[in-house]
Amino acid sequence: MLQQTLKLFALDLGSVGNPTIPSAVSGTEPTVKIESMISAILGTITIVASVALLIMFAMGGIEYITAGGDEKQTASAKRTTTSAVLGLIVVVASMTIATIVLKIFGIDIKALPWYGV
Repeated sequence: MLQQTLKLFALDLGSVGNPTIPSAVSGTEPTVKIESMISAILGTITIVASVALLIMFAMGGIEYITAGGDEKQTASAKRTTTSAVLGLIVVVASMTIATIVLKIFGIDIKALPWYGV
């Protein structure tokens, strides 16, 4: 079984399939393009990071508002907000790097969620 799977990947690196589950419609093995997999993974990571950014930014803002002049709470709120902004910078930079790397390898980037934005 493992050898058959390795042979499948060695012969066709452009698609991924499960050799044990045939497609009910066509009778052939279901395949997924690598581009679609990468797009789904990067899209999911981007969405999760964006939601985390919004939550952290809101938590920092609420903490700052409710600090009531306490220096310790104000500093903590500023750290949280700064971390959220740095996280945004990291996400945007990673999206840019991923786009450049995918273009270099010739992977269709039109399927990526941020393409054309």
